[in-house]
Amino acid sequence: MSYQQRPGPIRGWWEQPEHGSQPAAPTPRVPPAYQAPAVMPAGGQHPQTPGHPAYHAAMRPSGGAAITAGLLAIAGGLLGLTTMIFLLVLVGASPDDFADARPVLVTSAALSGVLGLMLLLGAAMLLAGLAVGRALVATAAGVVLVGHLAGAVYLLVQMNSHGAPEDFLAPAIVTLSFALFPLTTFVLAVLGSTTRWLAYRRSR
Repeated sequence: MSYQQRPGPIRGWWEQPEHGSQPAAPTPRVPPAYQAPAVMPAGGQHPQTPGHPAYHAAMRPSGGAAITAGLLAIAGGLLGLTTMIFLLVLVGASPDDFADARPVLVTSAALSGVLGLMLLLGAAMLLAGLAVGRALVATAAGVVLVGHLAGAVYLLVQMNSHGAPEDFLAPAIVTLSFALFPLTTFVLAVLGSTTRWLAYRRSR
């Protein structure tokens, strides 16, 4: 004798299924957003990684001010040595004509030679990335600048004392114009960009 399973009662949409009769519907899973794969350049390193050459090129500070200060210091050093030789030859060739001014000329020659050597040595060390070179260049350029300003003031005072502007005004203007040379060298040597460039050179 066989038994046939009787169908259960028909439920409408308004009736909720009994507990445990049907499993709960799974929560739909939202697919992740599409991300394009990173394209690696030749060499296998990303430009923003520290090992990439482009990274070091972007982080390297500009050395334009330091290099310009070094080149100006070389020119100033050569000019200082030339001035020393000229003054010594002048005093030696005409000792009677410059008898009264001989101590001043000899002192000026010695000072020009020392400052010239400081500028040349400081320029070489500055271009090599040594901070002591910047100190030498800034010190020598500052002394030369003060000397030019003092010479211009002295000539202006003499002009007022003697009442002859045609004899002292032109030399004073020339002295002040020459002061722009050490002034530019000094400013470039102490700029912040020069400091950052030297620090970068030391860190390599």
